[in-house]
Amino acid sequence: MASSDEATFDVHGPVPVALDLGWEMAELYSDARVRGQAREPGEELSTLSDLAGWQQTDLALTHIQSALHWLGSAITDSGLEVPNLAAVRSAFNGGSDPALKSAIWDLHYQLFKVLHAADPNSGKAYDLGRSLAYTSARPHDAATLRTEFQPARLDVLRGWLADLATALPDHASRSVAISVGIWQQAIPDPEVTPKRWQLSDQEQRSTRLQLHRQAKLWRAVLIGAKDGTDMLQAKDYVAAAGRLFDRATRLLGRFVVQTYFLVPIILGGGGYGVWAILTSHGKTATNIVGALTAAAAALGITWSGTRTTLVQLAGKLQQPLWNAELDVAIAQAITTLQTNHLELRPAKISAQIAPPAGPRLIEPPAGSEGSTGDRSA
Repeated sequence: MASSDEATFDVHGPVPVALDLGWEMAELYSDARVRGQAREPGEELSTLSDLAGWQQTDLALTHIQSALHWLGSAITDSGLEVPNLAAVRSAFNGGSDPALKSAIWDLHYQLFKVLHAADPNSGKAYDLGRSLAYTSARPHDAATLRTEFQPARLDVLRGWLADLATALPDHASRSVAISVGIWQQAIPDPEVTPKRWQLSDQEQRSTRLQLHRQAKLWRAVLIGAKDGTDMLQAKDYVAAAGRLFDRATRLLGRFVVQTYFLVPIILGGGGYGVWAILTSHGKTATNIVGALTAAAAALGITWSGTRTTLVQLAGKLQQPLWNAELDVAIAQAITTLQTNHLELRPAKISAQIAPPAGPRLIEPPAGSEGSTGDRSA
């Protein structure tokens, strides 16, 4: 979310909650279990990894109930009803696993319909959460890994990330998009021989643990559970500052060349004027220098004017460029894929990713019932 220094990101806002809800629904549907027999108390209290399958389902349903609570006002303000978990809970408590999955499917459709109708951004966030969950959960071998990381599929996800940038935490959208791009560049397209910088079939089969950890980091950064800058070390800031200096120097040099393309001519003419002063007499040299000075002033090419312009330009570029370099640094810090290939450098990949566009404004169809003006999508 693009916020001011005084603003604080709302982790209970509709977009991050909807994204987390979509992720939770995808994971729940993949491994739902009806209520079973409770375990005997052990010597120590259970951790998450100690829970039985049905207990993890129960925990997921509780998580979903909490998400619906935070989304309640956004849904009811649109004149819609908040979906409830009554049917899912009933199937969980006294049904079969297939019946439970069927009830979860019905709940998904109700959530999908209501969120897209109440707020297109929330609906898009719900879709993004589900899709990222599948990206990390479905792969179980090299072939399925390649399928999930096809460029065409990931381009859609990065488009959603860009559209939702202003409703997500600072640096979350673009850093995750760059991280996804690193994985995409490392994994070959289906039925294509890996390039020299891409993962071999053996390496692809061994990335499941990395991908599992990756999913947790993507999710935590996107919903605001983890601040991306907390992942950075001092060396990351130094590297980002170095890239910023390099990029700013190149941009300013290009600006000068493109904007003041006559400067070399004027400077060359000035040199000629100095030579003329030293080698000629009378008013000839004076006239030459005076004419060159007048021409430069007429074109606005004076040291004072140039310096002012460059200072103003640097001020405008400073924060956006620094934010962009922080995105690259965070992307590198949160990416669990281990590779040293130069082709997979985050800074190089970030240049191929469009900057976050933020939500678009869409005009409802003229004369549509309930039309109240622009709605964000």
